Amino acid sequence: MSILANIISHFDIVAIQEIRDISGEAIEDLEASVDLLGTDYEYIIGPRVGRTTYKEQYAFMYRKNTLIPKDSFTFDDTSDLFEREPYVAAFSTPNGKFDFVLINIHTDPDYAGQEINDLTLAVDAAQTKFQGESDILVLGDFNADCSYFDENGTSLLKTFEFDWIITNDIDTNVALTSCTYDRIVLLSESQTVVTNAGVYNFSNEYGLNHEQAKDVSDHYPVYVRFVY
Repeated sequence: MSILANIISHFDIVAIQEIRDISGEAIEDLEASVDLLGTDYEYIIGPRVGRTTYKEQYAFMYRKNTLIPKDSFTFDDTSDLFEREPYVAAFSTPNGKFDFVLINIHTDPDYAGQEINDLTLAVDAAQTKFQGESDILVLGDFNADCSYFDENGTSLLKTFEFDWIITNDIDTNVALTSCTYDRIVLLSESQTVVTNAGVYNFSNEYGLNHEQAKDVSDHYPVYVRFVY
């Protein structure tokens, strides 16, 4: 928990996935641990989603002095396209000079290709909900590499309309295999300038061996930095 809190404290907003605690205490404990580091964070959280009795929740944790949540919704998956339908949220800066929409997705690895294709529908839903918003990012564990997805192949999410900020050469997998499972995808029409993007290797940052790192997470966080 301490390492997770320290990781979050480096960023203005973090998309969190695979929340399985029914009581809701785990996310509250995590936020309290981040706050103890000296900056006040808040979170918004989606409903429990999943086709079976196994359920997960998505959340966004953000700095209160940096961002304001505007609205959020879970993608209306009437055709049952996603194992865990995306959670969509809009944020803005307090001065109103920058706003954006995040689409949080954890794909089913067995159907990663299909779900990645269908993320275009989640983008369409976000554009319908937030009219005129061009700063839309799709992010999370896409399972977009290795045995789950041909990262060099075609996809509806890999047309000229989208920029894959996390590229195929970045290893986001804590395991010894090199896989770019986690991605950040930005609408090409966005006018926001990306100044930096990559992976936050907490193993190196905190001097963890492989087993210790796996106790924190089996994925390294990916990030992007903007100027506006």
